[in-house]
Amino acid sequence: MKPKACVIERNLHVRSKIVEMLEVYGYEVEPYEDPSYYPMPKAKPPESEANDYLRLDVLICELNLRIMDGLEFTELLLNSGFKIDNIALIIDEWLKDYEQVAEELGYKVLKKPIKLVKLAEWLEECQQRQSIKEQIENKGKARLRDKKPGADIEGEESRD
Repeated sequence: MKPKACVIERNLHVRSKIVEMLEVYGYEVEPYEDPSYYPMPKAKPPESEANDYLRLDVLICELNLRIMDGLEFTELLLNSGFKIDNIALIIDEWLKDYEQVAEELGYKVLKKPIKLVKLAEWLEECQQRQSIKEQIENKGKARLRDKKPGADIEGEESRD
């Protein structure tokens, strides 16, 4: 399954360039010019579907939007149950006061004009984190699969 990304950016040219870059890195991308176009779930999907539907590997969102700002939209997604591994906010120079807030939240800040090299570096970091996460999950699954019935957490045989 391809990793999923969402881009919210008002400027079509900027949005298109970001989408191109994400596609080069293998992402399935949902681009929107405004958060109001994002298909929010009307109800929480069944647990079996929630893992895929409410998951984004990457969210790149412009801060300065019409209806709600990028921070508000990100908070809305997270409060709706979305799991978002990597978040970047696009910040105009005149909004640099928000830069510290975004960084304190652990978000990447992409300043306009966006340097494609900076975006590529961040996407590489995202992929490295994803690779490490998958390795950890696979090792955990392998350990559980290899566990002997009756063994406790430390691997000792149960004496019960």
